[in-house]
Amino acid sequence: MANIYLDWAASAPPDPAIVQQAAVTSQALYGNPSSQHQPARQAAAVVAAARTSLAQALACPASNLYFTSGGTEAAQLPLLSLLRGKHGSVKSVLVSAIEHPAVHKQCQILADLGVPMIELPVDNDGIIRLDSVADRLGQGAGLLAVMAVNNETGAIQPVAELAQLVGQLPPGRKPFFLCDSVQAIGKIRFEPARLGVDACTISGHKLGAIRGSGVLYLSRPIQTLTAGGEQESGLRPGTENTAGIEALATAVAQSVARLPTTRVVAEGLMQRLIEGLRRISGARINPESREAIDRRFSSYILNAAFPGLAGETMVRLLDADGIFINTGSACSSSRKERRVLAAMGLADDIATASVRLSIGHSTTAAEIDTVLDRLETHYRRFRLG
Repeated sequence: MANIYLDWAASAPPDPAIVQQAAVTSQALYGNPSSQHQPARQAAAVVAAARTSLAQALACPASNLYFTSGGTEAAQLPLLSLLRGKHGSVKSVLVSAIEHPAVHKQCQILADLGVPMIELPVDNDGIIRLDSVADRLGQGAGLLAVMAVNNETGAIQPVAELAQLVGQLPPGRKPFFLCDSVQAIGKIRFEPARLGVDACTISGHKLGAIRGSGVLYLSRPIQTLTAGGEQESGLRPGTENTAGIEALATAVAQSVARLPTTRVVAEGLMQRLIEGLRRISGARINPESREAIDRRFSSYILNAAFPGLAGETMVRLLDADGIFINTGSACSSSRKERRVLAAMGLADDIATASVRLSIGHSTTAAEIDTVLDRLETHYRRFRLG
């Protein structure tokens, strides 16, 4: 049996054409884009073209895009800016209880440094409660961090509505709105300028680009804690990763362009997966209210539980079959880390029995059927009780 990869939310298989082009660019365009000679100008032209391509795909000004090493660094730049300038005296940061560790753990560090972190609750479907946000806004919070699509459950957050709440505040009391859009780009329509966020983050390797490439969109200026050269307008010092930047721009453009087609296919595959899981006695979907076709969730991510069998055990059993899934975020997939599911009110025995299945543009119906068969076989054989 050929291997089946259903961990796209952790990292997408690299696009062969993009990898090949990155290899060519790495060798041919070795000049430092900040230098003045011809090799440098050639590299700088590639970086500029990538920025323009990204701006077109995201429907935003190119001047609002800053290249980083990935989604984590892109999130850290605005978060750490709270320790400088006018944000240095903020009373708190508002963070959804289901944020990715790149944001959640950084906010915990900010709390240790004197910027209190207030967790915003989600409902049982893993969607942030707007009333809880409205109650907290305007009380001195310097930043609001809510992701667009949760990386463990696929729950889509009401980003536009949150931006409207922020926009209703007086200019001096508006918190900076940071949105982790890593799982949104190429999966749902996400245009940061239209939505009204102050910042969003993108990771290249989630879309088939090579690793080490990311983007930070900014519509409001920040003062970072980093210092060095004047790359990226001084916001992110360090020699640009020309090949990685080009690869990222290509991957984003491709993903956004094919979204109308791939989303329909993904919806059909997700429907097949959910309906198949519901036929497995004892298995459950997290959350249970999720429909087979449900626009409240990304069609690319599903969380499911097999009570009586540890999620890690199911992952290993499938791994032996050549089927690759995960228990949750690849950045925090240990048995002890079930923060997102706990925030949704799931009992610990359900949370620890849960796994995440995430699909991509090359996933097939036959692969879904094979995964369902192996899930049922292992669950019947190894479940307790």
